[in-house]
Amino acid sequence: MMKTEPERLSSEKLRSLASAAPPCISIVLVEREARDARIAFKDALAEVHAKLAASQSKHDIASLLDPLKTAASNVIDSSESPATFIFLRSPDVCELFRTKYLVGPPLVAVGEYFHLRPLLAVASKHLEFYILALKLNDTRIFKCTDQSCEAARFPEDAGTEAAGFIPGASQSSLRAEPVHDRDHPENHLAHFYREIDRDVNAPLKDGHLRWSL
Repeated sequence: MMKTEPERLSSEKLRSLASAAPPCISIVLVEREARDARIAFKDALAEVHAKLAASQSKHDIASLLDPLKTAASNVIDSSESPATFIFLRSPDVCELFRTKYLVGPPLVAVGEYFHLRPLLAVASKHLEFYILALKLNDTRIFKCTDQSCEAARFPEDAGTEAAGFIPGASQSSLRAEPVHDRDHPENHLAHFYREIDRDVNAPLKDGHLRWSL
């Protein structure tokens, strides 16, 4: 299996990598141009070969390294800008990653387990978060990562009691405004925030938000 962009690594995927059968080969080449990455990978592969030859592993070295060599060449040669390359190889795993992020020092290791810290560093870059933009009659929520920001479209039944919402289509904003209570003027903003809290949390909890393109 091969990946070129570690955009989203599930916990299940990381657990499967953590439990891979040895020998586990980990190679990290940091911020390399394609030409430099080819040279660095060749040197790393020679180091891995020497470590495997010196170990008591019963696995055939060529069967481990040849698929990695072919796959890595394709990934490196297709890189058009400086990148960090992460290669993981074991008898049952062949995973290759390319990312623009700096994930730590270069690494060449053969052991009982993969070195997953570089992948965890990349995965942390793709955490999702939300931004709530409050404005009278035009409250919006945005789903963001470090690379993107997309406006949500709320389901047709979203909308506050004060909005006078007309059903029939999804909406990109919540049409809410503070309710002015002459007897309790200090509560009008509190009512506004309660309405927003209700209408934002309900679709987030149920996963009903649709993202605009």
